[in-house]
Amino acid sequence: MGNWLKKLKEKGYRTTRTRKEILRVLTFHPVPLTPRQIREEIPQRVPDLSTIYRDLTLFEELKIVESIFTPQGSFYEIKRPAHHSHLICPSCYQINCIPCPLRQEEYLKHQVIFWERCKNCKNQGREK
Repeated sequence: MGNWLKKLKEKGYRTTRTRKEILRVLTFHPVPLTPRQIREEIPQRVPDLSTIYRDLTLFEELKIVESIFTPQGSFYEIKRPAHHSHLICPSCYQINCIPCPLRQEEYLKHQVIFWERCKNCKNQGREK
């Protein structure tokens, strides 16, 4: 998390408590989260959602986080060195990170999303 805070300072941005908390939540959470989920993970839920959206937009511009767009809304995760794809359940929108089938160096930027019902939804007989 220290590298991202350093990057903020180098670019002239303040390292506010909210920004530190957002980065902490995303760093230690294994799957991408919505802004609302991020807020729920912050102690005392001090920041409002508009602040979280603004900070996520800044983090995305600085290439600290990446967003995943789904019909359920945007999910965010810390940009990781190992490129990966996402497997999303169309019933509950659970997101899992999986190895990317494409070689990253072949493309300037790409986002591969696979859609498949998760084990829970399959067991419960849920359809899309």
